[in-house]
Amino acid sequence: MEQRIIELETKVAFLEDVVQQLNMVVADQTRAYAELVDTVAVLKEQVRTATASLLNEADDNSPPPHY
Repeated sequence: MEQRIIELETKVAFLEDVVQQLNMVVADQTRAYAELVDTVAVLKEQVRTATASLLNEADDNSPPPHY
């Protein structure tokens, strides 16, 4: 009986370690995901700005209405 308890305690200790490692991985992935979301937001704004700038330049190069 005592041997079974020792085996169970060993398994529980191993599982606690695995859970802790997985928790650290999930936390790292959550941080990485948040950084990626922020980066995508910045890039979207840069694309919007660049697109608007290009559209304004295209309008400036058009001939005046009297031509």
